[in-house]
Amino acid sequence: MKKLILFLLLTQVWALSFTKTVSGPELIDVNESLSVSIDITASEGVYIEKIEDEIPIHFIAINYPSSCEQTEKKLVCNFGQEIQGTVSIDYDISSLGVGYGLFSSPRLYYDGGVKTIDFFKQYFIGKPKILMDLLGPTTLLPDEEIIITLALNNPGTKAVESADIAINYGNKTKTTKVSLNPGESLREVYSLGLAEKTGSMDITAQVTWLNTSLRENLLVVFISPSVSIERDVGVKWLAESGKLTGYVLVKYKASNNGTAPGNITLTSGDVYLVGPGETNVIEKYYIGKAPAEKISIIDSRGVSYGIFSFEEESPKMKKDFFVLLYENVAGDLPSFILIAVVLGALYFSKKLPSPNLKAGFLLIALISILLLYSQYHVGALKLPGFGPKPVIDSILNQLPQNLSG
Repeated sequence: MKKLILFLLLTQVWALSFTKTVSGPELIDVNESLSVSIDITASEGVYIEKIEDEIPIHFIAINYPSSCEQTEKKLVCNFGQEIQGTVSIDYDISSLGVGYGLFSSPRLYYDGGVKTIDFFKQYFIGKPKILMDLLGPTTLLPDEEIIITLALNNPGTKAVESADIAINYGNKTKTTKVSLNPGESLREVYSLGLAEKTGSMDITAQVTWLNTSLRENLLVVFISPSVSIERDVGVKWLAESGKLTGYVLVKYKASNNGTAPGNITLTSGDVYLVGPGETNVIEKYYIGKAPAEKISIIDSRGVSYGIFSFEEESPKMKKDFFVLLYENVAGDLPSFILIAVVLGALYFSKKLPSPNLKAGFLLIALISILLLYSQYHVGALKLPGFGPKPVIDSILNQLPQNLSG
């Protein structure tokens, strides 16, 4: 009896065979699909319970028959019937992420045993590709070295054996070849000469591999300060403790028509920043004469762009009209009284009907305004918000530096 049962089981095994095929390229990309077909052939009637086919971790089964169910790792197709002839199970698998591995053998469960086959096929998900970034400063000062970095990365699962790189800048080109293993990153540094004083450079990086091309652009603008300096020497009389003192007033007018900020540095060591498109006026007070001065223009790296030289000057210490007016008249009049006279004269010039009286009060108001301005002119206007300029307090402190020339 036992021999008969064994014979019947062996007969089922010999009568049953199946095959598996996976159609499609060995190398695919993410979200691409492959087709799987399992053919079961029985030369005699054989009761089939189910067939299990392992789904690799990087795939998910799709488009499978309704008699099949997908678990975490397998596709299980239930039969529960006797078959004779050939039955096929066809479905697709879609790639989920980058990786590689093997398709393995399915397992066929029939009445009395389990049957499998030797099936192994490798797969790779993630076609060789190159991701590229072109890095470098977008602004450069004259004579700075133009350095760019080409950052390359292969996120695929196979190597890029030979990629052609071309760096186009101006009317020149630099070429090279690189290879990238899966997951490898590479940084290529290129020196493209020195920045000019003005203008720009359009830099293009192109990498070509496997009939695929990728381009990145970088525009580098050459910036520089273009500072011009003018000096005006005059006389400034100031009222200090009721006494007029004459100073030499020097005004430096610095204009930047360039595209980058520049620093102007005086012989005294004072430094002033002049931004692009800006004009700065610097006032200096001296006693007796304006010293010789050398003003240098420095960029942000500390590189000098030139020196402006001014000779020593000794202007005549003349008193202008408003200084004389203050010295002889307005100096003895309180500011608030002059303000009151102005307001009163204007009031009566409007109220009185006589044209002659109107003109007389308007003349009084005008004279009072001139007297007030003479006080303001020498820094002696004693009203809230007015008075001696703060710079006057530092005049004597700056003399030893500025008079050194």
